[in-house]
Amino acid sequence: MQETIANARAEAKREFSETGNQFVRRLRTTTNVEDALKLLVEASAPLCKLSATFNFLGTEARLRFARGFAASDLVVNPAEAAAFLSVLDTKDPVIALGTAPEVSPILSEAIGGHAGSKIHLYPLVVRDAVHAIFFAAGLEQPAAVELWCEATAMHLQGLIAKPQPKVEGLISLAASAELKPTAASWEALPPREQQLHLRAQRMARVAVAEMRLNFAPDLRAGRERSDIYGALRTEIDRARNAFRKDFFSSTPGMLDYLNVELIRTLATDDERLMGPDYPGPLV
Repeated sequence: MQETIANARAEAKREFSETGNQFVRRLRTTTNVEDALKLLVEASAPLCKLSATFNFLGTEARLRFARGFAASDLVVNPAEAAAFLSVLDTKDPVIALGTAPEVSPILSEAIGGHAGSKIHLYPLVVRDAVHAIFFAAGLEQPAAVELWCEATAMHLQGLIAKPQPKVEGLISLAASAELKPTAASWEALPPREQQLHLRAQRMARVAVAEMRLNFAPDLRAGRERSDIYGALRTEIDRARNAFRKDFFSSTPGMLDYLNVELIRTLATDDERLMGPDYPGPLV
């Protein structure tokens, strides 16, 4: 009996990891925000009964894609939707009921029979601002969807245009982690090296997103004992070796974007959580 249970758990974990890997691979192929938000709604179909993505234009949340309910030109005013307002204020996921006071009268009417059911709202935070919200009703695997939303938010960071820094660094990944480029400015770099820096930053984000997606229980355990590196040593070392081979060996002025992303995302900007054996930045 115990062996049967253990086998079932192992199979469930394998399926969870493979599903997550497939999502991340498909996400990496999207080249604009619209396609990324659409993929998130489509991929979540087996995990929830209704789903939708909203992005913000000014102070309004405008429906972009929906599955499981018919709606067009639907706009939610956060002032009329307590759950949406809470997501904007806290930048954290929110669980509420699909009632008019929580999700607005117009959205509550649109979801019909699910208006009295539990709904989940996940923020897609891009550069410390809620760029979009993922909405789900009848959600069966909230942990998986939360990880997918975080992976999508990381991907959006690279898709949404932003001004290039002038002197203080090439590409800012985290305010708490300083990067000191050897070049005087971004503009001073040849186009080929600029592209290498952009590829390196994206590789770092994707590698860390996959760790969060595929090894969530190990990551939680590592955080609890302040030893993330000890919990994810194999995965972190593999990523470090790949980053060193692909970028440090070919670009003398390369910055360790992977180290910054590991600390920012896995350790929530607290390097102490990486553990005493974490080797630190690549040199």
